Amino acid sequence: MPGPSMSPPDTRCCAAGWPSSAITRGEWPSKFSRNMRAIALDGHPAAQRLESGGLMLGPAMRADLLLEASGESGRRYLVTDDFFLPRAYRLLELAYSDRRAPARMLPAPQLPPNPLTEPDLARAERLQLVLAGGAMRPRQPQGLWSINGRSPSGHAHQPMFHLKRGRSYVFEVHNDTAWHHPFHLHGVAFRALSEPHQPWRDTALVDPGARAQFAFAADNPGDWMIHCHILQHQEAGMMAMMRIE
Repeated sequence: MPGPSMSPPDTRCCAAGWPSSAITRGEWPSKFSRNMRAIALDGHPAAQRLESGGLMLGPAMRADLLLEASGESGRRYLVTDDFFLPRAYRLLELAYSDRRAPARMLPAPQLPPNPLTEPDLARAERLQLVLAGGAMRPRQPQGLWSINGRSPSGHAHQPMFHLKRGRSYVFEVHNDTAWHHPFHLHGVAFRALSEPHQPWRDTALVDPGARAQFAFAADNPGDWMIHCHILQHQEAGMMAMMRIE
């Protein structure tokens, strides 16, 4: 990839995010975002046109994007992660050759849905999860971070939730901290009820002080991790276990 010195002085920043282990927010100029679509989120088909505000991703979150390359011939467009401005850094460059292809947007692929069980929201049991801790708050009993007041260590600990196989559940998550937390479930996919279009996900970003709802069908028996996917937070106590049986 060409180095920064090869970029023209007026190269535009067109993405943003936190460094490495935190958050990435894709923010694109209007010439890109008007013709950019997310065709899958966390490996699940989606049909979502991205607005000028872009797309924010935390650790473990994924997006498959369909982008119309409508930049100017011979130009480079710098993609920069600048969610945390003092530590902004270059992610990549979009480089255009001098040859311009015909301007046409190909139709988005129609991806078949994954074989997932829709949660029954009318009959779903609702469970509360409070994410707490951090340097802004007093230390938790055992660790710096916690879920529902617990800060387990290691990966062998007693389940916090015992779920009945075949039933539907809604995790009502309250982020009672000053940090973003990418909330991740193992073993199941969930509907992110608090997001537009309520997409299927396995990881969702919960903003500081925010509340979110995640609905799923408990159809995969076993012991499954619940944790923040900023792994420093997980290792310091923001994790739990659910058992589906």
